[in-house]
Amino acid sequence: QIEGHDPIVVKEMLTFIYTGEAPKLKEKAHDLFFIADMYQLERLKQLCKRQLWTDIAIKNVVDTLLLAMKHDLIQLKRKCIQFITDHIAEVMKTKEWEKLKSVNVELADMFLTITGRIPTKNIGYDVQERVARS
Repeated sequence: QIEGHDPIVVKEMLTFIYTGEAPKLKEKAHDLFFIADMYQLERLKQLCKRQLWTDIAIKNVVDTLLLAMKHDLIQLKRKCIQFITDHIAEVMKTKEWEKLKSVNVELADMFLTITGRIPTKNIGYDVQERVARS
């Protein structure tokens, strides 16, 4: 058991180490990326990045963007930003969007500004002034 990690993810990592395969990669790519990064398993990280790239959808794009930002995955980050921009109305209806507003309201506001919507919160200056600047 590795403290702080889902036993299923740890088992998947160990399976990968011993067999070179990750049968649960599709459903566990986010969590596997974190543990692969922690243990410097570059091949597993690459597989996870490829899976995350392929699986971007309304329901997971915010979490994927936050992972990409945390780990400086530039291409994945760009793809997520474009996807959110293209699907902002649908993304805003998700629990992930609420999470984004709570952990990084400035980023949420950036999406609203570039898509022509009013920002979620006034951060340090007048909302009217902010919209006029964009």
